[in-house]
Amino acid sequence: MNAFNDRADSLLPGPALIRAAAGTGKTTLLVERVRDALEAGPNGRFLVTSFSPRGLSELRGLLASALSPEALERITIQNLHPFAREIVAPRLGKAVLAKGPDVRAAWEEALHLAPETSFPLSFYREEWERVVQVEEIVSRNAYVKSRRPGRTQRLDRFQQLEVWEVLMKYRDVLAAKGLTEWGDLLREARLVFEEGHEAPPFAGVFADEAQEYRPGELRLLAALCVEGEKGLTLAADPRQRLWGFPVDLTQVFDGRIRCTDLEAPRKGSSSSAPRWDLMFANIAWDDLMGGSLEVADSPSRPVPEFFEDEAAEEEAVRRMAVEDADAVFFAMDGAEAKRWASVLERDVHPAATARGREADHVCLVGLRPEDRALMTGEIREPDEAEKHRLAKIYLALSRGRSTSRAVGRSA
Repeated sequence: MNAFNDRADSLLPGPALIRAAAGTGKTTLLVERVRDALEAGPNGRFLVTSFSPRGLSELRGLLASALSPEALERITIQNLHPFAREIVAPRLGKAVLAKGPDVRAAWEEALHLAPETSFPLSFYREEWERVVQVEEIVSRNAYVKSRRPGRTQRLDRFQQLEVWEVLMKYRDVLAAKGLTEWGDLLREARLVFEEGHEAPPFAGVFADEAQEYRPGELRLLAALCVEGEKGLTLAADPRQRLWGFPVDLTQVFDGRIRCTDLEAPRKGSSSSAPRWDLMFANIAWDDLMGGSLEVADSPSRPVPEFFEDEAAEEEAVRRMAVEDADAVFFAMDGAEAKRWASVLERDVHPAATARGREADHVCLVGLRPEDRALMTGEIREPDEAEKHRLAKIYLALSRGRSTSRAVGRSA
């Protein structure tokens, strides 16, 4: 139950988190909190943002329906990434933001230059992204003293020094090529306000899809507020994380964060769709607050439909498409979506693009045999690749307002 006063809670200082499964109305509540903030403070501008362009488009539509034209004039609706680039552009000088191929080439060169490498490239990249960039480490001593939260590979002091040497080679390669990383750009943008070069432009910041943001992005969102983190409100569902990695918000904000859980659909939200969030019952999954999600299992847990071979699967899916011409179909990736679009002679969307594609009826096709074990809870501790796949499955299936079906083959 939502046993709290929405308006009273929305006017308390942040940082605040609205955490909920799909279909409970967290984005709608976020919009209501924007409206409350506008009414409570007749002056000042507000930033409303979302991680993805599709998420931002959904927010823009909800805001247009909920607010007057006068209120909308006081809101900036923009994704964080282009906004951050605008802020820091004057400070970048000749430096260029590194793109994917640049980053891969720099890592390969760093490993070639390093005197010793005991780990695969993926380990160094994750150590850089999840430790050095998160904690903004710039010295060897700071790295050696770091507790490296979230990293399961233990390192002795000799290994730490070896890893640090590789990380510094990577930083040197970027600098020699006049490149800067997104994490560095975020830090520079935040320092514009924290060091007093410019005044924070917003009375408050409201961010959807917050499960995707990394610590540097979250700190920048807070720095954009006149009162710092007190003006920050986040909405998130850790089950829908596709691009980020688990972040403990209590560490990002030193424990100063309030969390509101929506456990039942709010007024105007669907309550008849299958409870695909039950896939997460008994699975170790982060809750954004330093703990694990607690999802009680239920006999009503929906189950996927698996067929013996490809022909049987295709026949069943064709029948579904004929029986419900308005259903929205998803597949796990772009290649599968293209194949199924040819089979069904209709649009089939990659699961990662499911945000904003809500429909009364949806169907996710092309599941693998191993997906059954993920969806039924047989795998209690999925690895990162399995978690990413399960998140895509959940994202697609949770778009169904009334029904959603998951289909695959068992061999």
